Amino acid sequence: RRVHGDLLFAGLASGVMLRFAGANGFPASCYSSFLGHLSKSLAEKRTAAFLAPEFIDVPLGAASNPVPEMYHLPDWEPLVEELVQSIEKQVSKGPANSRVTALGHSFGGSLLSIAASRRPELFQSLIVWDPPMFAPTTRVIMYAAKSLNLYDRLVPWTARARKKRLTYSSIDEARSVLSDKLSKTMSRECVDDFFAHAFVPASTSEGGPVRLKFPPALEARIFETTPCEMFGEAPIGQYSHKVPGHFIYSEKYELTMRTDVFWLRRRFTQMNFIGHPDGHFHIFRHPAEAAALVSDLMTKAPNA
Repeated sequence: RRVHGDLLFAGLASGVMLRFAGANGFPASCYSSFLGHLSKSLAEKRTAAFLAPEFIDVPLGAASNPVPEMYHLPDWEPLVEELVQSIEKQVSKGPANSRVTALGHSFGGSLLSIAASRRPELFQSLIVWDPPMFAPTTRVIMYAAKSLNLYDRLVPWTARARKKRLTYSSIDEARSVLSDKLSKTMSRECVDDFFAHAFVPASTSEGGPVRLKFPPALEARIFETTPCEMFGEAPIGQYSHKVPGHFIYSEKYELTMRTDVFWLRRRFTQMNFIGHPDGHFHIFRHPAEAAALVSDLMTKAPNA
């Protein structure tokens, strides 16, 4: 699916394959401004790189089928399998022994971490930005909350996703309802990206109703099934990959706590941990600044 064909760094010699995965609830195409700034920054550094033209915009074909019943996921396995197959396809189109440099924000970082543990030979390096990854003590609390039906209180994003509207009478109505809220965490260019890429027509009439490309039912279920890897839950591999890279975390600790970062540092000794003073959605709030940081990391050795 050619979502960002205009961001293909085809003119640079011997390119590096870049795989991107975004946050839960956001089609990858909503990151157009960030990815555009990243493209420009890498080109200025004369770094050989290109953005995969076949990254997954919305998982599980949800962009074309928003039926909620489809998204009663037992766990993240279908999402991981889809991602691995997509990366396999991407790598197969490159030279022999090609590998991807993977970049994931939030949920996308966690999903790429699992894929890297399953198929490390597909990865050159991995950059994750504030992924939902936690120390065992935090996961025990998450597991208990799920068991006691208190998970929505612990993870309020789940309830928020369930309350989201799927459809709007027009894109203009969607703008009037959502613009102010989005502007609290997004720059103007990223707000424009959202309205350009987060919706699809809900009917055949031009200028008619629209619906979210990433269905809220799927978004909520992804939050609900965040892997704890505790007790009876089958390990999915989120905490076992050995791929070198960089782990960017928010020093506001909106998602991952200090104790989580402390444990993750000891777990992933092959990764360079970088604290960032802004919040979880810095990529959307300051896309050019975020892209500059990522491009710098892509030109450094993982543990530099």
